[in-house]
Amino acid sequence: MATESIIPVQLELTSGTYYTLWAPSWKENGEEWQAFLGSDDSLYFFTSPAELLAYINSGAPIDLAEHPKWRAFLHKDAESQAVPTPRHVYDLVAVPAMLAEKPSYASVDKVERNLAMARSLGRVCGIDRINGFFNSYSLLSNLSRGAEHFTGDDGNGEWSAIGQTILSNWGPVLDALDNEAVNDGGFDDNAGASGDAANLSSTSTSVPVGAPTGDTVSNAGATGTRTAPVFVTPAIPGNNPTDSINNAQRSIDDAIAAREDHEKEVAAERATQAENEEASSTPATDPYDSTIWASVGIDPITIVMNGRTLYTLRCYINDRPVFLGKFGQIYTFTSGRALSRWIVDHKDHDLATVSTWGELVDKANVGELKVETHPTNNYVFTNLAESIAKGPNAVDTDQLGQAYEVIADASDWAEDDAVNSVLLAVPELQEYISYMLGTSSNYLPSAPYDTEADGWRRLEETLSERFSKS
Repeated sequence: MATESIIPVQLELTSGTYYTLWAPSWKENGEEWQAFLGSDDSLYFFTSPAELLAYINSGAPIDLAEHPKWRAFLHKDAESQAVPTPRHVYDLVAVPAMLAEKPSYASVDKVERNLAMARSLGRVCGIDRINGFFNSYSLLSNLSRGAEHFTGDDGNGEWSAIGQTILSNWGPVLDALDNEAVNDGGFDDNAGASGDAANLSSTSTSVPVGAPTGDTVSNAGATGTRTAPVFVTPAIPGNNPTDSINNAQRSIDDAIAAREDHEKEVAAERATQAENEEASSTPATDPYDSTIWASVGIDPITIVMNGRTLYTLRCYINDRPVFLGKFGQIYTFTSGRALSRWIVDHKDHDLATVSTWGELVDKANVGELKVETHPTNNYVFTNLAESIAKGPNAVDTDQLGQAYEVIADASDWAEDDAVNSVLLAVPELQEYISYMLGTSSNYLPSAPYDTEADGWRRLEETLSERFSKS
């Protein structure tokens, strides 16, 4: 989940579709918290992004104003403030159907995210039925382990067990959201912050992540027996709420149009650049094509990271990367000559099974193996995290693309989930990379970029931790 951020979310409940803001996790005074948009005893849900934005723009008092990122959130464009990205659309009604699918990366992630949202609503609202459900079925926590956990007969059996658990118990969870946490069985679209919600026991729209459920919790001056807050659609402050909502919708439309125009400009620039590069290219033979490396299909690569230049080898077999190494450890060397000497006496590594490996060994034995690296196989990480922190304009797209390529290749070869774990933990980084590499369809980066930079450093660590001591 994202940390220290505020996210617009869409919730599909039995009673309808609703929009609100969610702060999944932030730290305050050494304690980790989570919260939803609201004030005092009420959680605020809206029936459209425009209503949500109109309320945000009204300046009405809300608990989230105490969030450390609230001011930064207010500087985002209208789309980013009120329109959920596809990843933050939570269809709680469809959870049983999701579990009818096979346990792929997509299906496991989708179920895990929706259950996390239900768990957060139960915890923040103090809904005993929901909290009791999650406390009773610890099996559900295994969803956070990812799709790899549900492979093989045992994994498929556990996926089916989770499906049966949801099928048998999910109805009461939805009922709790639609009835226990909703005033008079429906959303109150007339209540304000001081309306019916004031009759509830004192509670709060934010709670510590590790707080006990169903007990007394204190936050922002509110202490008492936790009673489920009413989900309300508060009145939009001002003389003409309809005009405020219409103005908010125009702001959203303008922000979407600006983003789409920007994406078209970027695509056009890249297309023009590609055409120019193609037009200026010559059919001259690449000198690398005449080397032993091109002949055997195994390439030397260099990785510049943390002030060091390291050499290793990589090839692709059936489009799958294979590195010089074993059991997920990449054998690295501080010079091409050291790499060439090492090849002579070592056979216990994954590349030794490649049919052309013996040709390299023969060359190395007679001292004729010169390590030559093609420019496309030079991976430079220097100052990349710092550039990401400064913003997209400071990032060399080619450098980022190459660096991400070798990180992903290493993870694929090792057959672990190191990269996916980081991207799932820091979705802002995944969206940032997709945007920079031209694969994002509904994302426009906005400052600050500290979360993205920290996430990138974690990605770099997944690679550097694989290197042998050299």
